[in-house]
Amino acid sequence: MVDSKTSTQFGELLTTSQAAKEFGVAESTLRKWRCYGRGPRFTRLGRAIRYRRGELVAFLDQATFDSTLEADQR
Repeated sequence: MVDSKTSTQFGELLTTSQAAKEFGVAESTLRKWRCYGRGPRFTRLGRAIRYRRGELVAFLDQATFDSTLEADQR
């Protein structure tokens, strides 16, 4: 079986489906986040949407809190 993840000098590029699986969310959630500018940064290559693994990690780092109070203040 061929792995459809693409590795480049810029890092591993994942499809929306792959990124959703990594995050544990539905693909539709990532699509909505893209529309509203709320999710991880993505790359558009023509009509193809790709997520760099590093951007997924950065998004998670920004969404990590020590308390609900801290999360609510952002």
